[in-house]
Amino acid sequence: MTECIQTISESPCEGEEPFLTIHGVPVYFDEDWQAGIGGGLWSTGLALAKYFQSSAMDVRRSLRRLSSKKLSVLELGSGNGFLSMCFLALARDLIGELAITDTGDDHLKLMQN
Repeated sequence: MTECIQTISESPCEGEEPFLTIHGVPVYFDEDWQAGIGGGLWSTGLALAKYFQSSAMDVRRSLRRLSSKKLSVLELGSGNGFLSMCFLALARDLIGELAITDTGDDHLKLMQN
């Protein structure tokens, strides 16, 4: 069985449907609760991802107002990195650098995927 990982743009597994599509970019995601509390998708994370999905143009307009330069983004305690991937799908052309962090080794493995 092929392991499916979290990614944007390209399906990690043949024939897999995207979990979400944000600003025209497919986001693929699998939970891993075995990695601990950060390995799963929290309802608040899903709510923010759905907001990115439904309000992409408004969020992008607001981000452009913040700076005319590329943004530096830091997500603290990102767990599996799901929201960072969603934000990247939303605004990758506006981001200069994106750092995602967590403390658990299992969470870091999820983010690397």
